[in-house]
Amino acid sequence: MNSKKMKKIRKQALVILKEWMLTLVSDEEKEKITDDKLLSLLPKQKHITHGRTTFMSAFSFKWTVKKLKRLVVQDPSRSIETYTYEKDIKPYVVTVR
Repeated sequence: MNSKKMKKIRKQALVILKEWMLTLVSDEEKEKITDDKLLSLLPKQKHITHGRTTFMSAFSFKWTVKKLKRLVVQDPSRSIETYTYEKDIKPYVVTVR
């Protein structure tokens, strides 16, 4: 991918991470989450190991960029700014009970 497209993808990844973070906290805490603090609030562990296999941890910045890149490749005519957490990223999240 070219650098202009990757710049837009990284910018949209931050928007999606902020949307995700706002779904986790209470209404009082939502005002405390700003764009400047966002990356410091994310988990520091970027990879997890299961058996002998290492996976990217869900909702790290790198994981979100990877998912967005895959979505852009699947539908290149769609604008990058239209991707959201609820509609596009949430279906990729597997919850384990």
